[in-house]
Amino acid sequence: MAESRKFTTAMDHLLSQYQSALKMGLWIGTKNDCLYAYHSHQLFPAASTIKLAIYRYYLQQIKNKQIYLEEPLHVSPKQVVGGAGILSSMSEKACWNIQELLLLMLAVSDNTATNVLIDKVGLSAIQASLTSSEVCLARYLMKPEQNKENWISAAASANLLKDCLTLEATLQIKPSLLAQQQFQEGLPGLLVEAGLPKLKIYNKTGRLHLIEHDVACFEINQQRIYLAGLSYDQEGTGKGIMWLREIGQIVYQHLLKDSPSD
Repeated sequence: MAESRKFTTAMDHLLSQYQSALKMGLWIGTKNDCLYAYHSHQLFPAASTIKLAIYRYYLQQIKNKQIYLEEPLHVSPKQVVGGAGILSSMSEKACWNIQELLLLMLAVSDNTATNVLIDKVGLSAIQASLTSSEVCLARYLMKPEQNKENWISAAASANLLKDCLTLEATLQIKPSLLAQQQFQEGLPGLLVEAGLPKLKIYNKTGRLHLIEHDVACFEINQQRIYLAGLSYDQEGTGKGIMWLREIGQIVYQHLLKDSPSD
């Protein structure tokens, strides 16, 4: 109980330091319980965290044997978009299987791979699979449309990550595609730099101008904490990434104290 109070106090203090600079949404918890929340149901532009919704849909369809990881998909020049990813630089290869595209979508946040995956099943099918009103997939990546935006909350993004990891385990997808994220400057930032062999990290970032999001799962000795931090930089000072890194460090210390030793 004392550790729980210390954790809450540490989080309260951290948020107070960023109150004026950032609009924040935060959810931290286990699979069944919330440990800390702050504006966790507030909607933010989703950026690339919406890719968790797409991944969950595909995992559900794979589980139901409606889609197969080995299934090939053609990438046409018309589908290529800018932003994060590598497909826009690999025009010599036009055919990829679904597992490759899912990995590119998650590990390097490839927007072209994401749009190809959306094209296969349709925006409406993915949106219909979303049971939370706090997640909305309204448009393709890197294709702005007037009055259409992809939205998400911290609580909803954490739930999406939980669902994706559960489905990966059910389908025995190893290694986890979410464990192969190449962008770990946010919630895991200070931990990755420290090189912590016992810590397993699964995460998905989302970045736009003035926006820094990260949704993660930290695991030590088979104990997990899920955390989702969404931020909008009201002052344009770049404090969103610093906020995420400090959250990750506090959560790691709490998980370390709460986990049984080997």
